[in-house]
Amino acid sequence: MTLVFLTSRSWISSAIRWVTGSEASHVAICLELQGIPVFLHATVGGVQVSLRSKMMLGHSLVAEYECLTIPKGYVVGAAAHLGDRYDYVGIFGFALVIAARRIGRRIRNPFASPRAEVCSELVLSLDPRGECVPPWAFLDPERTTPEDLLEVCRGRIDLFARV
Repeated sequence: MTLVFLTSRSWISSAIRWVTGSEASHVAICLELQGIPVFLHATVGGVQVSLRSKMMLGHSLVAEYECLTIPKGYVVGAAAHLGDRYDYVGIFGFALVIAARRIGRRIRNPFASPRAEVCSELVLSLDPRGECVPPWAFLDPERTTPEDLLEVCRGRIDLFARV
């Protein structure tokens, strides 16, 4: 199982990268189903499984990291969200969270929905208490961006290996 950080030329990708200051605008969980690489991710349309080969046609790879400490069985926590809605409104609340972060304040995403997901929130559902990835215990799913997850992957070579 890997975490795949992506970007694209879409306006929403550009906006996410501009607001977060990140290279990546999207993160997905990559796994194999019957030997076929797929992404489990929250995107426009909701939480879904997409063929990796099709997703890569419209996206550029920023980085990919193998999860060294998360057992494969933990994907069930994320897969339980299949069919959940995408948090369209909550994505705009991230702009406020990032703005507050830049002036040294911490706020909750005022528009986040408990019944909808964004990509980084879905990834954190692999290990919601941070038992396998201790730094995740300190991340609030409603405030976490792809950049936050990418920084953990880059900084913790004991937990993640670059692919």
